[in-house]
Amino acid sequence: MLTAKNHFGETVYIGDLIKKEGVQQLKGNHYFCPQCEGKVIVKLGVQRISHFAHVHLSPQCVEYDRESAYHMQAKMQLYEWLESECSKVDLEVFLPDIIQRPDLMFTYLGNTYCVEYQCSPISEEIFQKRTNGYLSKGLIPLWILGANKLHRKQTNVITLPKFQSLFIKRNHTGAWYLSSYCPSIKSFITITNLHPLSPHTMQCDYEIIPQSQLHLPQWLNPIFQNTFYVANWCKGIQHVKDTMIRYHTDKLFLQELYRNQLHLYLLPPYVGVPLRDNLLLETSPIIWQMYVLLDNIFSKKVGIILTKEDVYKRLEKRINRNHIKIRNHIKPSVNQLLALIREYLYLLTKCQVLKEIKPNVYRYENQMSFPFTISEASNFEKKFYNNLTSEKIVWY
Repeated sequence: MLTAKNHFGETVYIGDLIKKEGVQQLKGNHYFCPQCEGKVIVKLGVQRISHFAHVHLSPQCVEYDRESAYHMQAKMQLYEWLESECSKVDLEVFLPDIIQRPDLMFTYLGNTYCVEYQCSPISEEIFQKRTNGYLSKGLIPLWILGANKLHRKQTNVITLPKFQSLFIKRNHTGAWYLSSYCPSIKSFITITNLHPLSPHTMQCDYEIIPQSQLHLPQWLNPIFQNTFYVANWCKGIQHVKDTMIRYHTDKLFLQELYRNQLHLYLLPPYVGVPLRDNLLLETSPIIWQMYVLLDNIFSKKVGIILTKEDVYKRLEKRINRNHIKIRNHIKPSVNQLLALIREYLYLLTKCQVLKEIKPNVYRYENQMSFPFTISEASNFEKKFYNNLTSEKIVWY
């Protein structure tokens, strides 16, 4: 802990105490935990940051008393940065109504924010419980992932397991990003332009901004340019397919392809495309997009009519049967899933597979064509992405 109550009942920050009173004076004073009111002692940092520690640890304070040096260092740096950015910042405030203690709490433009810096895994249930606790009191939770939990695979590829993916959110334009902070280099790391290839592997951009160069408005609502790397995406999609074949993952999907006399390597290039809201679903875009085709137009006669709502109902059945998984912490609404479906149907109209004959009503216009060889599949893919990018269509 970086804060405690003194014998006057005032909340004190250890960084200020060291500056004001000096090391020797601190040792002779009495301090108490703001949450359990138990006695705490000063532990002066040599290898770790100076902090308060319980003499006798109570169960309710276990998770707060065992913070790592990395966590405390980040919390201290963020506190001092926020002090320079807004008028009121509190450190480790205990909120008795919800029995929670955010790392930081600050008010900006009439809104009160609670910062949770997380550099060790917690369950999705705890994440949601804390989030809902803040929201129930009209507070805005700001979750920041410790940079020590970022797993960068390549220049523009990241692995985000279940825990890390909890930190994905949108800016005011609806673009997806993840906010992180590294105390070792005193920098904010923002992961932007997230496009999932599989449940946990995503194409992305990394933006590293030193703390001294970032201001609060930009941090609360980051603005970034949309970028997409076609060659990297195609390579990533191929890797996902290779993994499915080699390790026999997603057996239900592969079996369904087999029943329909289809092969994973010989699918149309518009299966597995990077739509803007692919992140709503945990399932790879290869799988859910192919399910949309199988359920709605594959083996159907050219000329049939389908609506956006028809496609949604069939997608919902797949979700209920666990063939397609949503990202639970994002909790996509029906309207959001309908918007995702419309994105995909729009793409199929650009490929001249469908034709929109009136708003959200489509006719199956041209028979889907499947490549016969891997070489042909590769040529189809190159032509497909060249056509889309040359038309400057923002489909993702």
